[in-house]
Amino acid sequence: MHIKFTSKFNSKDSLKINEYSDVINDSKFLLCPNGYFHPETYRLYEALECGSIPIVENLYDYYDRLFPNNPLLKIKFWKEAREIILSMNNDNKKLIEQSNICKNWWGDIKKKYQENFKLVIDNG
Repeated sequence: MHIKFTSKFNSKDSLKINEYSDVINDSKFLLCPNGYFHPETYRLYEALECGSIPIVENLYDYYDRLFPNNPLLKIKFWKEAREIILSMNNDNKKLIEQSNICKNWWGDIKKKYQENFKLVIDNG
């Protein structure tokens, strides 16, 4: 588990980019708190790109509306994350299965977006 407290966002005591990259690339789970002004946060996409299992605050069912039928692990309160992580860490089969589900789902989403962008570009 990696926990780092800093004085503020992007402060001198923050992780350097290569340190941050190493941490998220080595993480089984990545906590994805809501953004400061909006529920969506780039940390979700970092988690998915790095193959981590995202745990998101699903305020207002935001992620269910943005990505219907998504496999994201959703919580209302952060204390719920602990039980999810402990449960999956104790069941390697379940951990691998959830990781693969997230990876496959994210790959499908990206492919769908690429196809949609191509249609828009080709059809002007």
